[in-house]
Amino acid sequence: MQNRMVRLTHLPAFRMLLPFLCGILIGLYSRYSAPILLLPCLLLLFVIAFRYKPKFHALQFQQWQGLLLYSLLLLSGWCYAWLRVPTNRPDHYSHFLSEDAQITLRLVETPEPKGKLYRTEAAVEEIMLGADTISVSGKLLVYIRPDSNNFRIPDYGDWIATPMQLQVPRKATNPGTFDFQRYLLRQGITHTLYLTPDEISYSGNNTAHPFLRWTRSLRDYLTAAITNAIDDEGAEAIALALLIGNRSLLDDDITDTFSSTGTMHILAVSGLHVGIIFLFFDKLLSLFPILVRHRYSKPVALMLIIWTYAILTGLSPSIYRAAIMFSFLSLGRPAGKHTNSFNILAASAFLLLIIDPMMVWQVGFQ
Repeated sequence: MQNRMVRLTHLPAFRMLLPFLCGILIGLYSRYSAPILLLPCLLLLFVIAFRYKPKFHALQFQQWQGLLLYSLLLLSGWCYAWLRVPTNRPDHYSHFLSEDAQITLRLVETPEPKGKLYRTEAAVEEIMLGADTISVSGKLLVYIRPDSNNFRIPDYGDWIATPMQLQVPRKATNPGTFDFQRYLLRQGITHTLYLTPDEISYSGNNTAHPFLRWTRSLRDYLTAAITNAIDDEGAEAIALALLIGNRSLLDDDITDTFSSTGTMHILAVSGLHVGIIFLFFDKLLSLFPILVRHRYSKPVALMLIIWTYAILTGLSPSIYRAAIMFSFLSLGRPAGKHTNSFNILAASAFLLLIIDPMMVWQVGFQ
């Protein structure tokens, strides 16, 4: 027991992660906001910790300090997660639903073909109801049905205006079956929208970030290069899924084949890919004296390569986690710090939950 406690003292990120994670889970399940309970709890803890400080042994006071810190982390996670649940926001578009309204959307993903449709995610920016324009928040899952080959598919960063014909995702009707509605809710999506070309009008300019636009252009270029280099459609689809995480060309036969053999995870870009790239470029960059001579030149170059690849493949939770882990590892080595893999993993998870607490539901994070 003593050895276990000693090991835990070397894992500060892990000890901070546990109460913060518990708070996030409470916030995601709770219907009540944490701020109502936050102030009296903090006040009580501060009174207990500092009012009786002279009567405590130093070790006892450290224990009270630890209790205070863990309580703060738990309540902070609770409050933060509750506020990040989309429907808890007063400006969420679901509070302003109307069949007569028009909505303005901003595409946050590049549309990908799914059978005869194109699927993408969009942020709802405005609702126009008569002469009133309401700024709102929230995301939609959008399906676009092109009617001809000449139809221009909206691109990442485009703003479009369309009628507010939202649908609630289907819910599982049988126990144990896939619940599409719950899945989308855990992605922060509450409604779906099916569009035809006649229902889309472009509004404003493309507001995509230049760097993200460049990575998507690079992804399209690599996709075209792989497509031109491989004649077999099945091999082409597998290569795109393995190298850059593009699974749009995987047909049902390939998916069923890999699923039946229990190797479906091979087709998903994961932290293993990031690890391979990290090791390869770590050795490659060591051959350049100018990078070795300056302590932080090589780590910065490695981080740029890792994050470019992560963005290129779509920033899935597993890629996100691995990119953060190897970034911490890259910066820790030249600083002369002892790097514990469990501590780095916990720090990566803590940072991911700060970025998006809803990520706790995703398999790539777990």
